[in-house]
Amino acid sequence: SACSSGSSVRASLSMRTAKQRSLQTSNDHGGEQESQADKLLREFFNSSTTSDHFTVAEEVITSFLNDSQNRNSQPILIKCGDIDMDESLNDEKHHHPLLNENWSQLFDPLFSKSELKGLDCNSSLTEITKQPHQTKTKVQSFKITVAYRGTEYCGWQIQPKNTVPSVQQTLIDLLDPILGNSLGHKSEKPIDIRVCGRTDAGVSAIAQVCRVRTRRSSDEVTAIDIERRINDTSQSVEVVSGRNLCCTSVERVSDKFHPTFCAKNRAYAYLIDSTALNELMSFIPSAQSITIGDLVFTMNKMAKQAEGLELDYVGLSYGKVKTTTTLCTLSRAQVSLVKLNDDIQCRSGLNEAVCFEFVGDRFLRRMIRIMVSTLLSLAIQCVMKGY
Repeated sequence: SACSSGSSVRASLSMRTAKQRSLQTSNDHGGEQESQADKLLREFFNSSTTSDHFTVAEEVITSFLNDSQNRNSQPILIKCGDIDMDESLNDEKHHHPLLNENWSQLFDPLFSKSELKGLDCNSSLTEITKQPHQTKTKVQSFKITVAYRGTEYCGWQIQPKNTVPSVQQTLIDLLDPILGNSLGHKSEKPIDIRVCGRTDAGVSAIAQVCRVRTRRSSDEVTAIDIERRINDTSQSVEVVSGRNLCCTSVERVSDKFHPTFCAKNRAYAYLIDSTALNELMSFIPSAQSITIGDLVFTMNKMAKQAEGLELDYVGLSYGKVKTTTTLCTLSRAQVSLVKLNDDIQCRSGLNEAVCFEFVGDRFLRRMIRIMVSTLLSLAIQCVMKGY
């Protein structure tokens, strides 16, 4: 799942950096024998050492968290070369209103030199957030944008039986002392934090949008107090550790603002080390000559075909459907070769990765990682057969 508050509110970007589960064996779907390429791909994503395949992604989130206080940082990633796919967009099916939006802004924190303070991947706010902060219940609502290292959490949502902390519980533990019950208001419930979209274990975020409400007055707590509280790593909260979590902006909004229902789109970047893909190719018969450039070009051409179309992605999801619809529209689907900025010293010495960028109105469970593995599988077959 990738999270954001979308084009007219705020975008969030998530990066997968941990163990993946995507490809199922063909035997699970009718008894057909699994090809060797698909078997290797499944093992590639299921391997217990897959964290080694995402070192560039880990460097991206580390750089972002470490530079969160440096408001004029350099771009984290640089594209090695844009693939010209304009001719594939001439078909009438691609003339979709969503494609006219500048969704590349959602990825500005990765590819552009811009101030991180008040990170706003698409700066125009909806009328909901612009409305006066007047309310009959005297409740303050705040929109909070946070970044976090997903490998340090069991995911966004609270999981009582999990010994690994969740992002949601971490924020509650941090903010409840300053946003909890105001004097004279009787309630034993902790604060409630709503989010644009829940992330799984291992998924990092650089612009996750959430909302919190408090009965405390503006004299008791302000947006600045909330940001300082989250970013104060000296707070004696057991689950807080270093630069695994930071707040990039807080602003007071209308009580009608809801990060989930006000979201127009979500943005997701999935990074796989180039060296890991090269190693994978070396084990597939007849695929040793396939280059990363071949794969990127083919996958990008495939992904572009889905842009602007409302399609049913239930076949590219996992588990029981819990959403009201499985129809999704991808307004951006792009695959490119990227590298770390020269100023970023990667501990492993690796600096190149294949980046899958997706922007959609919704994402189903494990939809992105299954799409990535499917694109890889189909691209390998197409290049091997000379398509």
